[in-house]
Amino acid sequence: MRWKIGDWAFDRRSKRVIGAVESKLNYRQVRLLEFLIANYDQPYNDEQLQKEVWEGEDAAGSIHKYISVLRDALGGEGKPLDERKRIIDTDPYRLMIRPELIEDESAYEPVISVGESGTSDYGKPTATSSDKEET
Repeated sequence: MRWKIGDWAFDRRSKRVIGAVESKLNYRQVRLLEFLIANYDQPYNDEQLQKEVWEGEDAAGSIHKYISVLRDALGGEGKPLDERKRIIDTDPYRLMIRPELIEDESAYEPVISVGESGTSDYGKPTATSSDKEET
């Protein structure tokens, strides 16, 4: 199963977030991201996440670290905190970008950047703003 989250895709099977860079997630990061996706825009505090994602295990200090890793994986790396909170907010924790289930897994191909020629870094043609206006 794949989810599109902004410009990124989360592939549950491979435990990867795919976009400009690819990030491999560990078991707990996958569980946390899946929980946030399933409960999009719902607020959760530390105790609730510990119960739901950590299954009651002590998560003292871990939750914030895992949230930070997920923010980085979803495009927040190196950005100021206010921009990172637009991905996953804290106090309380919640996913701020609406996830979309990707039915056809081949339908999502991340584009790193688009050059002047209208091609991605992969060399494949991309839609330009003038192409979109004509449709």
